[in-house]
Amino acid sequence: MAASTTLLKRIFNRFGTPIEPTSVTDNVVLLGTSSDANSTWLQQERMLIDLGLPKKAYFELDEFFFKQIDYICLTHEHEDHINFSTLYYILENEPHITVLMPPRMWQTIMSDSWATKIKQQVLLNASAIMTAKPKKLPSRNPSIAEIVYIPHVTEHGPITNLAIELKTVYNTAAVSPTCELTCHFLYATDLSSVYPSMDRTIDGLPTPTPSDLFDVICLEANYNVQLLEEYIKKRNAQLVFEPTSDVKTIQNELVRAQSNYRHLSETESWLYASRYLKPTGVYLPMHASSTFGTLQQYTRY
Repeated sequence: MAASTTLLKRIFNRFGTPIEPTSVTDNVVLLGTSSDANSTWLQQERMLIDLGLPKKAYFELDEFFFKQIDYICLTHEHEDHINFSTLYYILENEPHITVLMPPRMWQTIMSDSWATKIKQQVLLNASAIMTAKPKKLPSRNPSIAEIVYIPHVTEHGPITNLAIELKTVYNTAAVSPTCELTCHFLYATDLSSVYPSMDRTIDGLPTPTPSDLFDVICLEANYNVQLLEEYIKKRNAQLVFEPTSDVKTIQNELVRAQSNYRHLSETESWLYASRYLKPTGVYLPMHASSTFGTLQQYTRY
């Protein structure tokens, strides 16, 4: 597994300064964070957040990769976050793994519009699936006493999504006196806003007190506002001033560009991280647009 921990990551402190990897960031392996595939491996916690890769990709890391996973935390049902073939394999072959799934995602999968095979497979293995709600998760890592799992409902265009907050509590006998006894972690991608809705059906992202700030924030930084707005302005000008242009193509390009507004901008992401990271905390920008983003991560997939 050594190769998996050496993947390059763009890591910043709360002031936006690039920093070198630390033992904390080495624990976070970004297997994929894009519109193609999303999956983040927390090694000490024996946890995957999202399952967007084909099982072959996980086995390229280690043929016994899933033996090192106890929990898979799903955020929503978009195919870049959940590869159903991989989920089938896990449900059929890895009974020790617990899958945590948002209630709305479960309802969507069970709806009439979804394939019968998906519903049957999930129902047959329902004992391996837990509803995503705050809970303490036991750990098979002897260095960890418990993992506190706290999901937060966020908005992603027309659907809801989950941001995942974790508090890993270490066994005092397993860490040196100079080490922190807890690690406060946040993962959030595919969200339109960090704020709660007026009716409180959307939680938004957590707002920890100064005494409980995050050690690690993995947060979507999808697009650079200036790049996106300049592109949209240019395409709209083409429609007005270049009547010979391919109108349908330009309109389709505008629709695709404007869909980025369903995601969090780099500016919004930086502002949140700078406010809620510890002075020693680390920020990993996630899910950057290949066209309008400037903070792409170097991931394996």
